[in-house]
Amino acid sequence: MPQKKSFRIGRVRGDLRGRVWYLTYHEQGQRQRPRVGPSLDEARQTAAQINGQLESGQTALLTFDRIGIDELRCRWLDYHEHVRRSSLQTLRRYRTATQHLIDFLNRSPVRSVAELLAAADEWLFPIAATLAFTRMRPGEVVHLFVENFDRDEGLPHVRCRPELATPKTFRHLFAATQQQRRVDPLLCNLLMGHTPEDGGKHRTGPGMTAVHTHTRVETLWQRHAATLMRAGRGSSGAARPLKSRTHHRLA
Repeated sequence: MPQKKSFRIGRVRGDLRGRVWYLTYHEQGQRQRPRVGPSLDEARQTAAQINGQLESGQTALLTFDRIGIDELRCRWLDYHEHVRRSSLQTLRRYRTATQHLIDFLNRSPVRSVAELLAAADEWLFPIAATLAFTRMRPGEVVHLFVENFDRDEGLPHVRCRPELATPKTFRHLFAATQQQRRVDPLLCNLLMGHTPEDGGKHRTGPGMTAVHTHTRVETLWQRHAATLMRAGRGSSGAARPLKSRTHHRLA
């Protein structure tokens, strides 16, 4: 039985062109025609999902705006500044890192991943290729070892390596240690560099320091025990059940 070359699910039509399925639908007055792949089942599932999104007024799965890299960078930085309320230090770091990308593209204009890889230096090519084709994050790539590559499958395996601490890991450890040593929270906030520099517009005060601080169970139990002792409503013996309950809740 010959394979059907078209189908329709609600507002979405699927068409087979050669060996590849394409979907056709209209969104906000514009005709969309995304490429799905060779699988009919995948094309029908994607069409059903897009049709449901169109009926509910959501942005369709495969719809995107064509924008330049400069505009994309500005939107991303604005999102971190006004939505995520990232600290000034984080914004400066992101702005500097993305500016290196803009400068590179201005020196070597590229229009595709292939052109980007072709323009990469000899030492940068394997790193850029790994990032482009595996969708791994930079932090995962820098922690790869030879034993992480499966030669039979041709795939890298990401492994957690807590012994390879990054500067960000040290910042979290530093904040937690300061809390354990009972350092004044405002002093810890100052040492972490989270003091407000813009009148409190961004989340750079004690709230940001709290994000970096991971309270240990032992620290929590000691604070509760000390509070009970000062209040004269318990003893070290009465605090032991609290420790067991705390371990049970946080486990």
